[in-house]
Amino acid sequence: MQFNKQIIQLTNEGLGIRSTARVLGIAPSTVIRKILAIADGIVPPRISNGLERIQVDEVHTFIQNKDREIYIIYSWDQELKRALSLAVGTRSKVNLRSVVNPLLSAEVVSINTDKYSGYKGVVPKKLHTTFKRRNNGIERQNLNLRIHLKRLNRRTICFSKSKEMLEAVLKIYFWCKSSKKTV
Repeated sequence: MQFNKQIIQLTNEGLGIRSTARVLGIAPSTVIRKILAIADGIVPPRISNGLERIQVDEVHTFIQNKDREIYIIYSWDQELKRALSLAVGTRSKVNLRSVVNPLLSAEVVSINTDKYSGYKGVVPKKLHTTFKRRNNGIERQNLNLRIHLKRLNRRTICFSKSKEMLEAVLKIYFWCKSSKKTV
């Protein structure tokens, strides 16, 4: 409990597992266990009905090495400046649906995406827009992710070693700020 707030803060600042362990004076395995435990306790925010300007995009990265690519797919509310839903995995319709379906349940007004063909059949035509300028918010957030989380930098030797760890760090980054009451 005593390290959780610090681990959240250091993770949001972009420190890796070993750096966090050195700063806090604890073992890297303890940091990993605590990050996974903190992430398990995070509940994604409730999506309000009737939201407008929802954007969905994906970020390409790797697990362990450049041979194992993976995608971070998430929805972004431009007005509230927060992530609404998240999936980590392949760029498949199953993962796209896991991000889009909570939005559809909340009866959002519109969902803007890039022109990736996978969104056809996942996002209903009456809600789907593909205007490039309407995705500026999520594209900026993609840049923030790459800047703040070293494991997502384009030219780096720091990759997540597992999908679960990447997902845990993203949950902490998106939904657990150190200024709020934490686990």
